[in-house]
Amino acid sequence: MINHSNENTLLDDANSYDVNKELMGTISSDFVKVSDQLKEASYQIRKRGFSEYPVFVASRRDVPLGKCSLRPMN
Repeated sequence: MINHSNENTLLDDANSYDVNKELMGTISSDFVKVSDQLKEASYQIRKRGFSEYPVFVASRRDVPLGKCSLRPMN
């Protein structure tokens, strides 16, 4: 197993297709609960012109609102 800086990685090894089934089950069951709201939110964001490609963050830990997750491209 490779030591990752991200403890929440889905893969046990960077080059492995072995998926953590317990974690995937949790993600799937949680996604079912919010999928309709995410679909509607995505539609409203695109319709109002805020972004053509909305990004929704999923994390086990709190993520500060407005935290920059991606660096701007130059």
